[in-house]
Amino acid sequence: MPEQGMRFIGQSKIVTEIRKLMQSIEQGNNYNILFRAPSGYGKTTLALMMAAQLGVDNCTYDTGSMAKFRERRNYRRIHIIDEVHEIKEPEYLYEFMNGRYTFILLTNESGILKEPLQNRCIQFIFENYTAEELKYMIQTFLPCEVNSEIINSIYRRSKGNPRIANMICKRLSYIAVTYTPKEIESILDDVINLDKDGLTYLDKKYLDFLEKAGGRAGLDLLSNATKIDKATILKEIEPGLIYLGRIKIGSKGRELCK
Repeated sequence: MPEQGMRFIGQSKIVTEIRKLMQSIEQGNNYNILFRAPSGYGKTTLALMMAAQLGVDNCTYDTGSMAKFRERRNYRRIHIIDEVHEIKEPEYLYEFMNGRYTFILLTNESGILKEPLQNRCIQFIFENYTAEELKYMIQTFLPCEVNSEIINSIYRRSKGNPRIANMICKRLSYIAVTYTPKEIESILDDVINLDKDGLTYLDKKYLDFLEKAGGRAGLDLLSNATKIDKATILKEIEPGLIYLGRIKIGSKGRELCK
């Protein structure tokens, strides 16, 4: 795959293999591919880069359903299905995952995927991004060149997640008058309400209750006591807190890390 076709930051091992895989697809071979990663790690971005390289007229993209595949399977070769874990009857796909098509499946909940679906795929598990990779992304997200102090301030609040970093940069782009370290720190703390570790109001509410509960609680209790729905806890709050080393999850529930 030409270098200009895949300007993807990070995940170097995956991108290296994808380049080889794309060459084989371009030669007429087909594969089933599964990207596994937390939300915000670039699964969709990488899949759409692949589609652009293969020719978008030859691809379909759908989220959590098979509507476009059912409609266009006879004249589309590449099928990207985002949030594939939301498909209720993945068995429908099995007969088509036999070499006639290339499927690129994306999920942040691989644990609930049926084993026969996973076994039909080449699986790529995204790694955590390095500090250098995230800081480089942050500079590309911002509308102007900034110094390392500002980049570090945003990086510390990103919880290791490119999507969070990008959203912080987008908000700064219309809030900030000047890009000075003092102004940025003030905006991040007082306007966007992210402390130096990137903890949000909901993060703090979760941690405060866990501390009051003696440092350990189950998901049901946490949700009922904080009035935060379980989906938000599971998908938005806990991944970041685990990344920061603030909590761990075990057989006895959620536990504060000492």
